[in-house]
This record gives sequence, C-alpha cells and structure tokens, in this order.
Amino acid sequence: MALINTIHGPLEETSLARTVGFEDRPTEFVVWVEWKLEGELVRRDAHVILKQPSATADALVGNFGSSRVAGLTGAQASGAAGGLG
Repeated sequence: MALINTIHGPLEETSLARTVGFEDRPTEFVVWVEWKLEGELVRRDAHVILKQPSATADALVGNFGSSRVAGLTGAQASGAAGGLG
C-alpha cells in the first residue's frame, strides 16, 4: 500500500479521503489535492499553471534548465490538468 506523508506522519493512502479541486482564474489555472483523515485536513498539494508566463517565472525556470513555461499556456494548461481526478 502507498504511504502519504501528512501532518501526523506517513499514513496509508486507503485510510485517507482524497479531494481534487481546480479554479480557472484570469491569469492562471490552479489545481489542488487535499487529503483528509476523518474530516481533518492532513495534507494539501497545490499547483499553479500560468496562462501567460511572466518574465520572472521564465527566468526562474531558466535557472533550472530549459524553459518549459512557454509550453504551458492557454488551452494546453487547462487540458493538462483535465486528466486529474
């Protein structure tokens, strides 16, 4: 079984309730996953995909290698997140 790191330490994935949410904002697409144990939020993961990459974001990504920010714009950003669930 898979373990999920939480505020209570590693817990079995099957003992947790998983919820996926998203919000389509004007400048970004936000996706989050929440893990709850008996109604208590024990972990949240969030991802933000910029629709129009900023110079600052492109520079940050450029420091880690080739920039992929330009490939995550517009319809591609919402389509990539559509596979979650």
